[in-house]
Amino acid sequence: METMKILFIEENTLDYLKIRQMLEVQAPNFNMDWVHDYKEASKQIKTNDYNFCLVSCDPIKNQHLAFLASLPLDLNIPIILLVKNNDSIDKDLSKKYQIDWLSKEGLNWTLIERSIRYLSLEQQLANCNLYDQLTELPTRHLFLKYLDQAIANAQQNDDYYIAVLLVDLNQFRMINATLGHDMGDWLLMEITRRLQDYLSELEMKTFLARACGDEFIILLDNMQDLAEATQLAANINQLLARPLSLVGYDIVTSAKIGIAYYSDQEESASLLRDADAALYRVKAMQHSSYAVFNRGMRSKVVSRLKMETDLHKAIKNEQFALFYHPQINLASNELVAMEALIRFYHPQQSLVLPNEFIPILEETGDIIPVGEWIFRTACKQLKDWWLAGFMINRVCVNLSSYQFRSKNLIRAIVESIESAGLEPENLELEVTESLLLEEDVDFAIKTLKHLRDIGVRVAIDNFGTGYAPLNYLKRFPADCLKIENSFIEGSTPQDAAITSATIDLAHALGLVVVGEGVETTEQAEFLRDQACDFAQGYLYTVPLNKAESLEWIAEYAKKYKITPL
Repeated sequence: METMKILFIEENTLDYLKIRQMLEVQAPNFNMDWVHDYKEASKQIKTNDYNFCLVSCDPIKNQHLAFLASLPLDLNIPIILLVKNNDSIDKDLSKKYQIDWLSKEGLNWTLIERSIRYLSLEQQLANCNLYDQLTELPTRHLFLKYLDQAIANAQQNDDYYIAVLLVDLNQFRMINATLGHDMGDWLLMEITRRLQDYLSELEMKTFLARACGDEFIILLDNMQDLAEATQLAANINQLLARPLSLVGYDIVTSAKIGIAYYSDQEESASLLRDADAALYRVKAMQHSSYAVFNRGMRSKVVSRLKMETDLHKAIKNEQFALFYHPQINLASNELVAMEALIRFYHPQQSLVLPNEFIPILEETGDIIPVGEWIFRTACKQLKDWWLAGFMINRVCVNLSSYQFRSKNLIRAIVESIESAGLEPENLELEVTESLLLEEDVDFAIKTLKHLRDIGVRVAIDNFGTGYAPLNYLKRFPADCLKIENSFIEGSTPQDAAITSATIDLAHALGLVVVGEGVETTEQAEFLRDQACDFAQGYLYTVPLNKAESLEWIAEYAKKYKITPL
């Protein structure tokens, strides 16, 4: 039988000898460290692997209270307080610490063993709340306990600086949706290992925990320089940028990081809330990887959370609507397509544009059901125009990066086309150039090829903003190229030369070209002179709702004598 190791804290020598003698007779093999001084005991228990600890209690001196307060929060050693028969113990101690107490009178090994089993079970249950089962990192609950200690130290010392970093992995939901939750779990464990290895090499005092899902929290305790927090945030993103090989894919991760320094927050939850506010702020900043909290962020977080709530209600209450924007054949003035653009009818704010709510839908994952609704609604609307007697070749729908990686993308598209009674070529999906560059190139090509294999048209949107190498353009399976409107709006010879060269290149690759953002007759004539195929912009109309679009189509058909079905 393995020898037990016991720490016994007792000032009274006679009591120590009496209890030791009892254990030598009744207990199995053990080694006992006897300590007279409670301060010395608090050091010793941290450096030795004890099976349990016996602590003598004096209700007058109350030295056991300072001893308990000094223990590490994650200490997993059963602690039994030994009291005299007539001495009382504050019952609230058992709520604050995982302890039990026994009377010295009548003490025997059976009682001690029973108490050890009870405390061990309590600690196992507590560890479920204190440690994450997947990564084995401390949980948010344990992190807050450590943060409380750090704040208490900072309140007593003006030169004691602490900071909290809230780290949120980018596009983690997308990895779960496309590669499965097992692969997502594997990625979290690998990132945990990287963070642990890196933080262990630093001279600064840190504490790493898993907050929830794809979020980690880091405490910088007793910093020497406030700049350590921002430097750590930058270094973490460099660390995450190293590729991880995952089932044949090289996954490159990154993170958005919110930073909050301790100033006057009275509670750990308040400091963590400020870090969360900074995280919300940096998520709205396209080219930043971290942000430091300032007081103005709190109101923005409240607005953001309210928008999330409103969007959840909008899905349930069908408060979204599609607006439509025409594409015109520059040679014949024929109306060839309508692009579907989502809008949100907010109960208080009236019409909300997509740049205000699409990023939130992507972060919450609600873009998937909303995207499927767009497919169904746009396809049905095209069929309704046909039934009204107007021949429009296709409807165009934008794809977000989250949708692009969804395992259910093809199913949702096929079901929408079939339910509306359309052919696949009547639907065109628009993916931005920057989206394709952010993806694994082979995965992007494979997905685009799959879409074209089922007969759906593919357009590369906003071409010119992502700086794609020309050989990429040749490899991406597509039908159409949409030139970013800044090149068309520009009046310089360089803009004209870029636009002309892009049109020639697209035609050489067998692609049709749409000029976006056309606002003047001069811009339309320039595109026509360069043999651009189609144009889209406010020259023709602003985006129109369902009723307005039907009215506009009817008027446009009269003007240009478009033959109805």
